[in-house]
Amino acid sequence: RGGEMESDEFYAAHMPSASEGSEALASIWEKPAAVREYERSQYAALRESKSALSAAQLRNCYAWTQSKNSVTFAVWLQGSLEETTVEVREPGHVCVETEGFAAVIDDDLSRGIDPTRDADSVSWEHMDVLCFKVFKAVPGERWERLFTSDSYMSRAADFRPYEWLERDDETSVRLSVRAVGPASATITSEKLVVSCAAWEAPLVKHFKWRVDPEASSWTTTAAGLELNLAFETMPDAPERRLFVEDEDGMLCGVVAEMMALIDYGETRWRRLDRLSPVAQNLFAAFLPPHLRDQYAFDDDDEFDDPQSILDWWDDQYPGRDDPGDDDDDDDEEEDDDE
Repeated sequence: RGGEMESDEFYAAHMPSASEGSEALASIWEKPAAVREYERSQYAALRESKSALSAAQLRNCYAWTQSKNSVTFAVWLQGSLEETTVEVREPGHVCVETEGFAAVIDDDLSRGIDPTRDADSVSWEHMDVLCFKVFKAVPGERWERLFTSDSYMSRAADFRPYEWLERDDETSVRLSVRAVGPASATITSEKLVVSCAAWEAPLVKHFKWRVDPEASSWTTTAAGLELNLAFETMPDAPERRLFVEDEDGMLCGVVAEMMALIDYGETRWRRLDRLSPVAQNLFAAFLPPHLRDQYAFDDDDEFDDPQSILDWWDDQYPGRDDPGDDDDDDDEEEDDDE
């Protein structure tokens, strides 16, 4: 990649595996000082690079979920909460900056927020993560991206825009992209771009390993697109790690899905056994049901609407199965290294 830092070096090598036992899991829950320093130095190096791949890697610093009425997002902190300044300004600008460091977030939300309702926040400072909840200006509106600079569903921890299909061989991967209306794809050696007339921004995914564009292909289907990606080489890794944007080394995605379960409940969102392995292990080891209220947002009106959030999202795909129901096969392949 022309001297670029490998994404797995940045995101996963410094973190223990949740499957290595209670000691390793504890170091995920209570992030060690050495890991904090490593992450800060690598983050600074990525900002200095200013390349497209580095920009994709920097997306690892946040993740988000949504319900009909609200949006929750988790942001990585470079220092203590006391040294962090947070601004959420109308109509929807967010700035999260720690003293002595460049801002992690300084961007406009893709949609407006309700000015009559205050944003809420919950600190996961032991994991260097701060969670926010803002309320949609238009209840029921489906947000396709968190920030205006994001691609379609970038860093969304709840609604994945693609599904893995069976592998043809060790270096070829097939996946389907859900789309309503005309759609097309561009496949280069470094990234995948899917455009759809109904989306406000294209889906963009950078590959962790180089792809052979000539051997790759895409076709239209009734549900959207089906793609065949022919990698030049590919280590034996879980499929979810083929894209840089799907990495979660800062654990923002894990925290976002844990907050969603606490805030929305298993019935309205996703069962505990459908979460990532790391989230399941952290819940089991550190957040049994009787302790979860300490991480809950103050506002509890999410339970006023009994409809499943996943069903609500799936209403835009007539005749399609629930996107959350096809997680079972993927969960078996997901890596515990975060």
